[in-house]
Amino acid sequence: MPFVHLHVHSEYSLLDSTCRIEQLVERAKRGGQAALALTDKNVLYGVIPFYNACKKIGVHPVIGMELSVADLRKEKEKAKRTLSEDGSLILLAANETGYTHLVKLASLVQCRRQKRVGMAELKKYSDGLIALSGGTDGRIDALLASGRRGEAEKLAAWFQEIFPGRFYLECQRHGPAREDSMHTAKLEIGKALSIPLVATNNVHYLDKKDAEAYACLSCIRNGTKLADNRLADPDFDFKSSQEMAERFSDCPQMLEQSGKIALDCHVDFSFDRMRLPAFPVPKGRTSAQVLREKCEQGLAERYRTVGDSIRHRLDKELRIIDEMGFNDYFLIVADLVGYARKSGYMPGPGRGSAAGSLAAYLLKITDVDPIKYNLLFERFLNPERITMPDIDMDFPDVDRDKMILYACEKYGKAHVAQIITFGTLAAKAAVRDVGRVLGGDPRLADRIARLIPSAPKMTLDRAYRESAKLRRILHDSADARTLFRLAQKVEGLPRHSSIHAAGVIFSDRPLTELVPVQEGHGSVPVTQFPMEDLEALGLLKIDFLGLRNLTFLREVIERVSVYTGKPFHAEDIPAGDPDTFQLLSRGDTTGVFQLESEGMRHVLRKLRPTEFEDIVAVSALYRPGPVQFIDRYVRRKHGREAVRYPHPDLQSILAPTYGVLVYQEQIMQIAVQMAGYSLGEADILRRAVSKKKRDMLEAQQKKFVAGCARKRYSAETAAQVFDLIVRFANYGFNRSHAVAYSIVSYRLAYLKAHYPQMFMAAYLSGIAGSPEKLAAAAEELTRAGIPLYPPSVNRSQRTFEPADGGILFGLLAIKNLGGGAIDEIIEERRARGPYRSLYDFCRRTSVRKVNRRAIESMIFAGAMDEFQADRASMLATLDLAIRAGEEEREGADGQTSLQLPKNTEEVYIEVPPLTATEKMYYEKAALGLYLSGDQTVLFLKIDREHHRPDILAQLKKAIRQHPGKHRIVLYYETNGKKRALARNYSVPLMKTFIDNVRQLLGNENVIVRKSRIFS
Repeated sequence: MPFVHLHVHSEYSLLDSTCRIEQLVERAKRGGQAALALTDKNVLYGVIPFYNACKKIGVHPVIGMELSVADLRKEKEKAKRTLSEDGSLILLAANETGYTHLVKLASLVQCRRQKRVGMAELKKYSDGLIALSGGTDGRIDALLASGRRGEAEKLAAWFQEIFPGRFYLECQRHGPAREDSMHTAKLEIGKALSIPLVATNNVHYLDKKDAEAYACLSCIRNGTKLADNRLADPDFDFKSSQEMAERFSDCPQMLEQSGKIALDCHVDFSFDRMRLPAFPVPKGRTSAQVLREKCEQGLAERYRTVGDSIRHRLDKELRIIDEMGFNDYFLIVADLVGYARKSGYMPGPGRGSAAGSLAAYLLKITDVDPIKYNLLFERFLNPERITMPDIDMDFPDVDRDKMILYACEKYGKAHVAQIITFGTLAAKAAVRDVGRVLGGDPRLADRIARLIPSAPKMTLDRAYRESAKLRRILHDSADARTLFRLAQKVEGLPRHSSIHAAGVIFSDRPLTELVPVQEGHGSVPVTQFPMEDLEALGLLKIDFLGLRNLTFLREVIERVSVYTGKPFHAEDIPAGDPDTFQLLSRGDTTGVFQLESEGMRHVLRKLRPTEFEDIVAVSALYRPGPVQFIDRYVRRKHGREAVRYPHPDLQSILAPTYGVLVYQEQIMQIAVQMAGYSLGEADILRRAVSKKKRDMLEAQQKKFVAGCARKRYSAETAAQVFDLIVRFANYGFNRSHAVAYSIVSYRLAYLKAHYPQMFMAAYLSGIAGSPEKLAAAAEELTRAGIPLYPPSVNRSQRTFEPADGGILFGLLAIKNLGGGAIDEIIEERRARGPYRSLYDFCRRTSVRKVNRRAIESMIFAGAMDEFQADRASMLATLDLAIRAGEEEREGADGQTSLQLPKNTEEVYIEVPPLTATEKMYYEKAALGLYLSGDQTVLFLKIDREHHRPDILAQLKKAIRQHPGKHRIVLYYETNGKKRALARNYSVPLMKTFIDNVRQLLGNENVIVRKSRIFS
């Protein structure tokens, strides 16, 4: 075999190469090079894409890596070794053993802080590997360059010992072909030690014209300017065989050696086997037997009576699960969810198509009864299309990491890892990064970036086509053109690695025998392969999703249990609750999962849900595309439009959605009903039509029409129904997922309808960092007649909590009051009782934790009003109180366990009190909203329809019968006049009173809001 590139860096040598893998492989093929190596620095990120790209176009893939190795001489004297004494080796996998060892070394180096491995480890994993000395980046070249020939020879001999017959001295000639002392020395060492030499070129970009873009990339990595980092001799391009032949014309055997090495490397990947870990079962039992036993136990717990249909469904599912080899998978997921339930983590009711599995329901993986909701197992696991199952799990976001740690402990850290992802240089980022590297006017890059549209998958080419202003600036400025051109060169390259938001990989054998890993968060490693490569290798991926909504749901339930004095569970929430549907019909859905956007509230008010299926349907329809069918659904539900079906035989399928095709499962059921498909075949049809590929569509259409003909439907009917399926394929939603997530929505809506204090207290705690949301929620509380009490240094907890028929402001929402300060305040209060004064507070809390700024914010927020001193006076006295507290604490001589004496001279400095305006200004600065300055007022609009003596008499009677403290303002539509009623007409803002007035005047004519009208 002629010359082969054996020292090549791709885009996965992050910010150290502009070579994209597919372009690399195509260049090798086009140049007649029959093989190609990939040797990214200390990582194997690109191995699978590289292998696939090579196989696709007939290039022999050589799997390798450039590895950083600690110097042999100093390994026993680690304290004396410096980083400059280390170097790189090129390692190539000759066979499967070599690849496994390459994976081990890649994992070792990426789990080290200094990113290098020692000689002992290199020796341990040397079998099956071919080693090249590393060229100019290798330690041998470095020793020769510094005149240490003897040490270089010793090191070469040691490498020859580690890799007997598989070690090569690497010769590179970057720049003009030349003989130099290093080349001569290597020839002599090779001859003396019988070490062959091989010619390589250190590739970092494809063409010489890409040298500047590569230099930019290096500067982005190092945080330097291009002017300071110009390549003195840019020669890292992908050279043709002819160019290499010219450079090594005096030693063609070195070129031939590269081809021989490539021929010795054979590594193949298996993409057709699944590598599921085994679930631990009792000796003498199989996983299939254990799975059936657990499902039988679930039958007894989930159903009062087990009919033939349920029994048949379970038998069918277990047969398919067993035939497809997924018994262990179901047991693993059941164990994970079971641990979460036992630990109080409260997993979600299910998600995705897995909610259509009866086995999953019986194993308590999900809380969705697929029989009750008419869900299809084949939408989840299709026996006619073997694919890896996909059961994703939702946990409260604060518990997700605990669940991953449990998985590591249960199945072994060597078998479990999180998944890597790569952040790329997107269009705007590429422009800004290159702009920083180029220097010059920083406003130029900012101007160009601002002209790039903020649209999904935006590219610089597309931005150029779509933005006339961008074209104009590039036309007018040479600097802009240079920046844009270089940004295009680096756009889309991986910039950094990160961790997949949900995915966790499980393996049947230690991961590092197949997949390289690297250091992750905590003790959980991260794979060096991304998700699609791992799945292609047959590894099991399970998504562990952390949902804030589940955390919120649990917090509400915990408050309900505490404040009602009896345990309450999500499963205690009854179905079909009228109050819940009334709340949804009002659009009162702040904090309700999936239903709180303004658009969704509008839909709910039109729909006026009366059953759970309405929530499921609207959740599925409220998306771009199918949203256009919501009005049809609403009109038909309320009888304003006749329900029509594409064919009478489809009534049983489409009746629950009033003839509107909403769910993917309905598409499958139609194919079964009209064309005689099995559910497995129907799932294949669903997938085919969603992909819109002509050949697949034509094949499915022929099959569908033929099936309809066999069931005696006309060709015209078959064509119409198939067109309907194709048209709705993009709109159809996974019903199993819609049902599962709608359960969360319904549960939250129920809790809000029946326990509004507990619900809103938890909600406010979750939005404490957003003043805008806090203010909006406070308005909602006012409308609901639930008081929001100001914070109190002696009563408030960290979070918002129900109190005295209302909600007590949480300390965490006071600005400048950190978590440590809050803990200090609460712990001291719990240990020695309420704070008696500002002086007492300053004596008992440490100024290092509760600093002056924190106390100042508490005063502004009204949290210290109970000390019976004016806020301005407390602010003026604060420094004196802090100083007195410090002196008393010092006087106690560190004996903090003793009760500090109360200072008898608690004198407050007299200053003018804050004006009402100042008080409100500072209060809002501390809390993000007004709590004491504005009054909550009831505004009543008396329109023409209600401006009648009988209506006004009823209104007056209702006001008289409900005395309170909130003033009323009347607005008369007939003459446009406002009238503020006297204080003796003040009313409470209880929900029952407000509802009565709304029934009298109409919802839109009754408004409760904060106002300064009576200030």
